[in-house]
Amino acid sequence: ARLESSWRELQGAAGAPGKPGVPAAPSGLRARRSLLLRLQQRLEAVVKLKPKYGALELALPAGLWSKDEEELAAAERALEERTAACGVLLDLHERLGQSPPLGFRAWPLADLEARAAELREKMPQLRKVAALSAQIGQPRLDMSIAAWSAEKLEAHAASLAARVAAARARKEKEELLGKVEAALWRKDRSAEPPMGLSTMSTSELREVLAALEAPAAKAPKQGLGDP
Repeated sequence: ARLESSWRELQGAAGAPGKPGVPAAPSGLRARRSLLLRLQQRLEAVVKLKPKYGALELALPAGLWSKDEEELAAAERALEERTAACGVLLDLHERLGQSPPLGFRAWPLADLEARAAELREKMPQLRKVAALSAQIGQPRLDMSIAAWSAEKLEAHAASLAARVAAARARKEKEELLGKVEAALWRKDRSAEPPMGLSTMSTSELREVLAALEAPAAKAPKQGLGDP
């Protein structure tokens, strides 16, 4: 009875579906006591494993309750390897300022290690792309680009840099245009901004603004003996 109760407790802890049968009890008091001790050790191992499976978003294996001590120890080592690989991948994504892929904790260990190696190898190019993308309002990267070659990533970064430069130039021109219009309004509040102002280049707008903001020349004072 005690053996069957221990088996049932182990099956319950391992989430065994239904009510699977239990192995026949061995003959001999010593063998039964030995099995009871081993079942207790297995139960402790299973209880220890359950949160590790949960942290990796993995379901408990169907036959977990039937594994012996060596198999449970091997399962624990495998989970620890996966947990470490997940930590590495998470750290690499944090260095890029990106969220890791959904469900990555459930990836096979080989996939986790392959993605980490990919990110390490191309980290300089990926960080450059991430920084430039953020400057054009796209902070979230499509992380499938990690599979691109370093050359393709460099070309993509160059394209993004051109877009960033163009956006800065537009912003600078808009700011200058606003300053010129404000200076014109202060000079003559009833006047309309001249036609073609918006078509001027940035350098032309700077010249106009400098002329508008230059202090007016004062007329020289006449002396007492002057006519």
